Amino acid sequence: MPTNPATQRPPLRHLLHVHSFFSFGRGVSSPTRLVERAAERGYEAIALTDLNGVYGAVELHQAARKHGIDALIGATVQLHHDGDRFHLPLLAASRRGYETLNELLTIAHEHDGDVSLAMLEAHATDLHALSGGRDGLPTKLLTQRRFHALDRLLDQLAAIYPDRFWIQLYYGAHPGDRRRARYLRNLAQRRRLPAIAAPEIRMATPDLYPLLDALTCARLGITVDDPHAERPRNDAAAIPQPDLADLDPLDGTPALLLPDVLANTRSLAEACRWPLLPERLTPPKVRLPDGVSADEHLAHRTFERLVERYQGETLLHARNRLEQELATVRALGFAGFFLAAAEITDYCHDRGIVCSGRGSA
Repeated sequence: MPTNPATQRPPLRHLLHVHSFFSFGRGVSSPTRLVERAAERGYEAIALTDLNGVYGAVELHQAARKHGIDALIGATVQLHHDGDRFHLPLLAASRRGYETLNELLTIAHEHDGDVSLAMLEAHATDLHALSGGRDGLPTKLLTQRRFHALDRLLDQLAAIYPDRFWIQLYYGAHPGDRRRARYLRNLAQRRRLPAIAAPEIRMATPDLYPLLDALTCARLGITVDDPHAERPRNDAAAIPQPDLADLDPLDGTPALLLPDVLANTRSLAEACRWPLLPERLTPPKVRLPDGVSADEHLAHRTFERLVERYQGETLLHARNRLEQELATVRALGFAGFFLAAAEITDYCHDRGIVCSGRGSA
């Protein structure tokens, strides 16, 4: 009896190009929900690559820790080159890479969300780069039949990210996607670049497709009755089954599920596996008077203000409460955190800048 070819394929276990609702109009699910769905479907790792931000990084790691899968952190930047804009997903390989990524994102926000090749080259430490999905440079330039421009740009990016530049294969059930994936894999082989399987994920489940479409229209400034090339055409951007069961062409195993592609995908995921969340909060260093500890300085500042604000019996109750609060702060080692917040507000108040703290800080 013939065996279903889909049951013989090795599964995809790592999602390396995922947008959450922190990418407005490009994703609709929270990092927590994406992790939950990925864990339900048996994935081992999920990488958050929101556009121009790492806003969901902490939530992703907290959820991944709870559900027992790896959380990888990255972001998608917008490369502006020769009049074109290409989405370039970046993944941090270490805490230093995370710092590099945030430095690059800060510069991008200062330039209307764009980065140049020079900016990428100056901020490449411990970062891996993917060639991008439908808005990436291979797809855009191949669609325009600008083959020489593609070769030049691939050479430049491979030089910026030596042994850390990956050709991204993706599938979104658009016309020609299977053929495109095969072409991109052949391109990777010809250029001696590793190819990885990285479908573009923008929602946890297929039922969110109408919401994704509506928010895309809002981002584009059009109504749901207006056609537009950037509108999603289907629900394929939901987290798929690991065997990508929808990819079942008659001409053999899909390019995304070839053993070498899956091995490269696993290698990239392992290279970008590192813990973002420390066991304890490590506050920034603060300015302290000579010979005075952070706990002593915090107690001095708070008691000094206490007697300005309270009198009589109210002062007694407030003092008892403050002593309890300071004991908790000492036990948790948070004195530096509160003093750092105080440095910021002191700076603002001294210069007439309106500011307010948040929560206990």
